[in-house]
Order: sequence, then structure tokens, then C-alpha cells
Amino acid sequence: MGSAAVQRHKTAIRRGDFSRPVKCLLRDGLLGKSVTFFDYGCGRGEDIELLAADGVVCGGWDPAYRPEAPRAEADVVNLGYVLNVIEDQGERSATLRQAWGMCRQLLAVTAQVLMAGRGREPIEFGDGVLTGRGTFQKFFEQSELKTYLEAELETEAIPAGIGTFYLFKDEARRQQFLANRFRRREILPRKRITDSQSQENRELLDYLMVVVATYGRLPEVDEFAQAPAIIDRFGSLKRAFAIVRRITGDAEWEQIAKRRAEDMLVYLALARFRKRPSFALLPRSLQRDIKTFFGTYAHACNRADELLFFKPATPS
Repeated sequence: MGSAAVQRHKTAIRRGDFSRPVKCLLRDGLLGKSVTFFDYGCGRGEDIELLAADGVVCGGWDPAYRPEAPRAEADVVNLGYVLNVIEDQGERSATLRQAWGMCRQLLAVTAQVLMAGRGREPIEFGDGVLTGRGTFQKFFEQSELKTYLEAELETEAIPAGIGTFYLFKDEARRQQFLANRFRRREILPRKRITDSQSQENRELLDYLMVVVATYGRLPEVDEFAQAPAIIDRFGSLKRAFAIVRRITGDAEWEQIAKRRAEDMLVYLALARFRKRPSFALLPRSLQRDIKTFFGTYAHACNRADELLFFKPATPS
């Protein structure tokens, strides 16, 4: 998303305009102009109207408010607060599976979770309760919802918030999301611009600095949009970054690279509990990170295991 669109999304989120699951998707960088979006059970469609206004290709269906709208495949499908209002367990399962079949990359599921009750005791009905308005509600425990989703769809349900889970169809996207959870945000080194060449090309160098701070390494050409312009001006990304290092010094960039390598080790250490994917299933950016920081995947995994099972020496 462009900076203006991102700012509008942030403003909308602060005002509470988006629903909770869509807030989660925006917060985690999983929803924007680069993907299509479908809201299964969209209500009156407030979310898709806001997203469409920012250029996101999206659609939605709802049995009460948009019953005639087509139910179409999309990269990201949202099933928000739908499962908990379906009384019949077979229909609940079928709805979940239909939403899963519609997504190409990611299904986001949100349902009501059990909270401390107030006022009158609810009336039990089936595996849920009847509300004061006479409607059915199934209140899940957080762990119960995770177990249910994984049993139905046979894939990992990753918690994104209270009552919200992500289920990825694309293994590379799942691993990128998990790795990003352990990526610390870096503060750019303070620049000391001392020559006219740097001043004239400050904007291009700023772009490069942001990307290097994000990855902890020199990016490849396909990893950011401004790479062709930088290569055209300086001859290569390596030459451009040499100017940056001359301006800012080496120490802070070395610390950024060190912290990024540490973040990768944390991700790989915790991935052991999920069964680490093969190197070929990792997104290309993570493959490049591993080659840059550790040389080989085997060496990186060994380092992560040392971190995970480290035992301090027993004093004699």
C-alpha cells in the first residue's frame, strides 16, 4: 500500500471503523492493494466499502444483507463472527470449509470467545446459548477454537488476537509471517551528509537505508521498487550502500545485521516445535537471509538448536 493509503488505514483503525479481524489483517501487513479480499459474512459491508475506497479489490457476501452477491475466490478471505451464530454443527463445519475453499493464500477466522458473563445467566441451547434477543451464540474458548479449526481444516491455526486466527494455504507466506513476528524494528543510523553527491541523491539513499535496516543485509533488485533507479544512478546497490556507509559509519549497520541474525535464530528455534519446513518451502527473502547470515540452512538450524537447548555450565 502507498503511504497515503497506509495513513488512511491507520486513521480508520484508530477511529474503530474497521472490524477486529480486518484491523488484525491490516496491522500484520496481510491486506492491501497487492491482494484480493473477500468478506464471507460481511454484514452491511462497511469493511469492504472502506477497503474499496483505498483501491483494494474486494467483495463480500452476507445471507441477510447481500444474499445475491456472488461468493468468489480471493487471496484473503475473512470469516468474521460467522461460526458462532450457526446453530447446526454440520452447517458450521460446511461454512468453514467453504470459506477455506474460497481462499488462495489465507483464511482469517474470528469468533466470539468465552468471557466472564454479566447479568442474567444465558439459556443453554445445543452447544451454545440463547442470547437475551433470542438468537443463538456459540462461545468458544480460545484454545477450543484453535483446536476446532485445525481439526476441520488440517492446517495450523495461528493466533492473531483474542478469537482471531490465521490459516495459511501458502507455506512460504506462513513462514514469512512467523518470521516477521520476531523481526525487531530498527532505527536508522543518523546521517552526516557531507558532500553534494549525497545531498542530490538523498531520497534514493533514504530508500536504500530503510530497506537495508529492514532486512539487515543488502537487498536484491527484486526486493524493493526503487532498486532500478538506484542502480541507474550509482551503478549498483553495493556502490550506493558504500556511500551510505561512508556517510553514516559501519558500526550501526553491523549491529543491525547482528540483531537481524538473532531474530532469525529465534524464529528457527521456535519453528522446531512446529516441525521446520524444508529450505525450498521458505520464501525467497528468508532463504536470502539465511545464506547471508549463516551460509547454509543446516548451519542456521544448528545454531538455533544451540540457542534452544543451551545449558549453562555447572560450577565445580
